[in-house]
Amino acid sequence: MSISLIIIQNNLESRTHILQNIKQSLETPSQLPDDPEFVEKRIKEKLEAHTPATAESLTDLFQSELQNVAGEFIAVSTDKEAASIIENIIRESGATTVAYAGSGRAQSVLTLLADNCTIIRPEQLDAPDKVATVAALAITIVDIDYAIADSGTLAILFNKTTSTLPYYLPEIVIALVWRDQLVRHHFELFEKIKESAKNMLLFTGPSRTADIEKILILGAHGPRRLIVIFRDEK
Repeated sequence: MSISLIIIQNNLESRTHILQNIKQSLETPSQLPDDPEFVEKRIKEKLEAHTPATAESLTDLFQSELQNVAGEFIAVSTDKEAASIIENIIRESGATTVAYAGSGRAQSVLTLLADNCTIIRPEQLDAPDKVATVAALAITIVDIDYAIADSGTLAILFNKTTSTLPYYLPEIVIALVWRDQLVRHHFELFEKIKESAKNMLLFTGPSRTADIEKILILGAHGPRRLIVIFRDEK
């Protein structure tokens, strides 16, 4: 018994020592020199030289890059048109309940869907039931914060109350994107987000996994389909 207690005590002391070292390291400034100012400027100039500046061209680039990674792109001009497309996807899947995650910008579209399906918000579910409930759903609807044109990537900023489950558990993720959310590249994204932002999810297309024979499998570690409904308001 005494030997077991000694082992436990030693393990606890080692754990405490490791955590203290980590804490001290986080407080220690980096010894690496900062990059010269011209490096950041040169990177930005190179990126801007290879990405279009007009909204129409950025939209075309985003669509092309998204489709290159097996994502789906549908342009709409009204909430009613967006809702109609989502209704068709829900009907084809046979789903009666879908999840919604986002800032609330898509609320006007969700209102049009309310009579045709049940919409749940995962962050309002009790913790024990949240994972099982969301995993059982076929579809989730999300709105995003930014769309990166040169890679077809969607960016979502998170706070402590936001659930990430709807973004990777259901088979189909429908992302509502507005034209004013388009940025040219990642460099511009990091210029736009606030310094207080702590967590961010970046995802590019549906889940894609290659096995040892280099056969691409969709949906092995995330959604099988990513459908972007793009509000092309001119």
